[in-house]
Amino acid sequence: MKLFRLIIITLVILFLGGIFMAARNATTFRVTSINPSSNRVPTATIYVNFEFNKELSEVGLDKVVTSEPLIVRGVELHGKRLRIKLDTLDDGKNYSIKLRNISATDGKVIDFYDYSFTARYIPFESLSKEEQQAILDDQAGDKKSTTDTIFGHVPYGGLHFKLTATTDGQSVPVLTAQILLSKVDVVTDRDVAITEYKQEVLDYIQSKNLDPNSYQINYEIIEPSIY
Repeated sequence: MKLFRLIIITLVILFLGGIFMAARNATTFRVTSINPSSNRVPTATIYVNFEFNKELSEVGLDKVVTSEPLIVRGVELHGKRLRIKLDTLDDGKNYSIKLRNISATDGKVIDFYDYSFTARYIPFESLSKEEQQAILDDQAGDKKSTTDTIFGHVPYGGLHFKLTATTDGQSVPVLTAQILLSKVDVVTDRDVAITEYKQEVLDYIQSKNLDPNSYQINYEIIEPSIY
């Protein structure tokens, strides 16, 4: 009999606790999810989506978001979703996006929220379908100002380099090639490796029946300790 009463009391406590937690979750203004999660942020990430449990207010939205270093290029509000558009991320670099005094339409406020992450290079083919589509959609915006076919072949990640392209307001796309050095490259002959990998970039462009000399190519040397 005592055991039966104990079981009943336990079930009642669990039931009341469940009701309390449900009520608390319904009334507390909070972040419910973030995409991508902070433990996996590709360098090709176009935006971060913050999902909330309440409709967001547009009041003071321009002052809500800050970042270290400066990577935010735009903020969009979609009901319970806050979308933060990002500039290019560097492989192995630490970033922090901070939300301050973000308000819900019912007046509830989150005073501070920090989203910190380390960007990592992930080949395009290894990204999720959603991530791939976001990149393609972003590039489609660039394509409106140029008909250059290079956009059909970037971003591209090879073993020794990564290649991206932007318009930067110019009629001819600007290419950025990150040269990925290995520890062996640094120990043996760093300069020779850089020269060879730059040539691989040119060979890739030529393999698409395009002339590398038609583009401005900015090279960035990525040391092995970074990626």
